[in-house]
Amino acid sequence: MKQELVQLLTEMFKSYGYKTDEGAFCDIIGKRQDYEIWVKCDLDGNLDTLERFTQQSNGKNSLYITTKRIKGGDETVKRYAEDTGVMIWDRDELAKNVGAFMLANLSRETLEMVVGSYCLESVIDQKKNFDPVSAFANSKNPNAPEKPEFFEHNDAVFEPPAEESGLPSFMTPAAAEEMAFNNYSPEPKSEYIVAESKKPEMRQAPKPETPISDKFKTERKEIIAVRASKLNMPIEKAVAVGKSSFGEVKDVVLKFVPYWKYDYTISVDRRMGSEQIKMSASGDGIYNAITGMEDEIELGEITEQTEIPDIEYVLKQPKVTKEEIKAKILEKLIKEHTQQVKSNNTDAQSIIYQNKTFKPLEKDFDIKINQVFASVWEVKGKKDCIEINAYNSQQLTNPADDGAEFV
Repeated sequence: MKQELVQLLTEMFKSYGYKTDEGAFCDIIGKRQDYEIWVKCDLDGNLDTLERFTQQSNGKNSLYITTKRIKGGDETVKRYAEDTGVMIWDRDELAKNVGAFMLANLSRETLEMVVGSYCLESVIDQKKNFDPVSAFANSKNPNAPEKPEFFEHNDAVFEPPAEESGLPSFMTPAAAEEMAFNNYSPEPKSEYIVAESKKPEMRQAPKPETPISDKFKTERKEIIAVRASKLNMPIEKAVAVGKSSFGEVKDVVLKFVPYWKYDYTISVDRRMGSEQIKMSASGDGIYNAITGMEDEIELGEITEQTEIPDIEYVLKQPKVTKEEIKAKILEKLIKEHTQQVKSNNTDAQSIIYQNKTFKPLEKDFDIKINQVFASVWEVKGKKDCIEINAYNSQQLTNPADDGAEFV
């Protein structure tokens, strides 16, 4: 169903003068002149999907479409758009905009092919026949005119009702026969599309459940501009590890977890009492940018772009800043390179031995810190979950983020 909806929306965008393309994390990218809008279709109405799309769109002109109804109605949708920049079409808004578009733009034959035996109202309020995409675009685009751009459509494409038969003009003979068979009344029951009556149910053998790994199988690959570790572990192997750990696997998520990777050098050459202190060392390490904990996760070579399967993914954002991590690193390195120094002072009558503590200063260190992402499979069961390093297939010993609960 999603594929058909995306196809219909694509035609809708094209009719309003948009050039369309597929996106890395959205279903449609619509472009018209200097304006661009990202569109995400989510039939399930998943809150995580909405939040992920909001995060990925990062304030750009975006449209989230779901066949579910939004709690709170128009006020909730309006407030969410003002706060995030993401406009929402729920079930009612989608039915209104797409329904008006279909009636105003498609021929009777095409409409029959798309709608099938669904029954539509024969009278449509002309005020609904406008371009909702342009209206949204102009409300978001600072260079747009003050008033939304409306497109009135020609109603000549509609044929008059078939009075002799008593059937709506768009109804096919096959649909009429089906209605008669089911004793179906063609009178509309609401302002929306009314579904056909159900035929007597027939018992069918249950369909075999699709393996969880098949849901994510794809031959397509995509390149994302994320500095992350390479995905060497396929999803099928991640599912197998989950099954061996806790049995049934409910879901698998590919997520990119931020880390602060650092390299340092220390160089000291100064006098302390009668002793000349010389010190030279270097090293590296990594801190989780969400939990703030030091880690030993293996990432391998990090590149500017990462190849991943063409599936949805989660890009986590750091909660610990670069400055906070630098303070932690300095405290750790100063402690590691602090040492006891023995010195002696000799005068005419005695030799005085002293033990002094040498502690390097912040200026003695050269620290370089960069943000990188670890590619992680999160495999979820009924109650438990595991996280697996997608680079080396090793199960993580420390939670990669604050949302995971280990077995």
